[in-house]
Amino acid sequence: MRFRNYSSPDPRSAESRIYLPNGSLFSTETKSRVTNSIGSMSDDKHGRPGRRSTKFVWWGDWGGDMTLQKTTYHLPPDFRIRTPKKGLDGKHEYDGWWYPVIPEQMASPLVIPPASSLDGWGTKAVAQTVPTRPQAGLTQFVAELKDIPKLPIVGLYRAIKAGGRRKDLFRRSARHVGGEYLNYEFGWRPLVQDLIDFHKATRDASKIIAQFERDSGRVVRRRRLIHHAQSSSSTAPTTSIGSGPSTAFLKLAGSEFIRTRTDETKIWFSGAYTYYLVPGKDFVSSVRRDEQLLNKLYGTRFSVDTLWELTPWSWALDWVSSIGSVAANLAAFSNDGLIMRYGYIMFNRTITTTAQLSCTVYNTTDRLTTRATCIQELKMRRRATPFGFGLTLGALSTRQLAILSALKLSRTR
Repeated sequence: MRFRNYSSPDPRSAESRIYLPNGSLFSTETKSRVTNSIGSMSDDKHGRPGRRSTKFVWWGDWGGDMTLQKTTYHLPPDFRIRTPKKGLDGKHEYDGWWYPVIPEQMASPLVIPPASSLDGWGTKAVAQTVPTRPQAGLTQFVAELKDIPKLPIVGLYRAIKAGGRRKDLFRRSARHVGGEYLNYEFGWRPLVQDLIDFHKATRDASKIIAQFERDSGRVVRRRRLIHHAQSSSSTAPTTSIGSGPSTAFLKLAGSEFIRTRTDETKIWFSGAYTYYLVPGKDFVSSVRRDEQLLNKLYGTRFSVDTLWELTPWSWALDWVSSIGSVAANLAAFSNDGLIMRYGYIMFNRTITTTAQLSCTVYNTTDRLTTRATCIQELKMRRRATPFGFGLTLGALSTRQLAILSALKLSRTR
């Protein structure tokens, strides 16, 4: 792991001069400041390994874990302002920087998400992108047939038809409305979706099988956006005269200060897989090949992920955890010789804060408008093992290590 820090300074200076009505210099004020755009980065490695490299690197897997934090300031150019002599006031001259606010005050603290959080997102991404993922779930569908959904509207109709006092009728109707929603959400909706999946798998069977056979032994690349959230806020105009060495040439009355903030978060996955379809040259291998194809179409295997889906309240736990995805990945990487050539989960959060000041120049009707922007970025990358996120080579089984060894030998020139 290597660590790097960098700084990009932006030095500025300014001078304010105030004259008496007779033209003589009354006062001079000079200030300077340096605004630093800063960043820090920690990473494992970068760049493609050499031909003679002895490191065990997956095909295309040349990166590693990485964390980058960066704060960049975009400041307005320097101003040159001249205010005329008026009445008992002499002229004012100003040359230099003027900011709507002290730049460092625009930065907000960035919280680095824990590694377990990124591993959880990565686990869900793998479960959605593995090329051996079935098109339908026949095993789960058959197991859930014992709980056939109730006919819709019937319970509500009977409650209304029963009549009775208005208070009791309202209570019974409300109870049945809630039951109808649950009946739809967890009964009819999954049932209809399963039937649609079976229809699509049957309709596109020849195309799915041809693609599945063609990709066997190849590198299958996948990229998917897992999460995208964006929010923005702004403060109401307030009076301010900004940040500079002097305020004698600006009017506080009528000034407007506006601050806007945009927060955007993206999480995406990029990876590549390899799986192997049994050739089917004899009777035994032919049966195994047919089983692989049938499971690809309809999901006929009963494995740990199916058992989890049939567990009561598993849907609620999947809302707040990735247990279902872990079970699905465990089942997927235990079959079809499936491994990941490489896999990365990427996290990118960008906070953009903009401050704008508009005020009137002293002794004139001219408006001074200045704007500064602060961009904060947090970028993270987590690398997966060939069998998923959150694992180490020490946690792999003997069979999984044997697959990795065979893969390494197959790539030896």
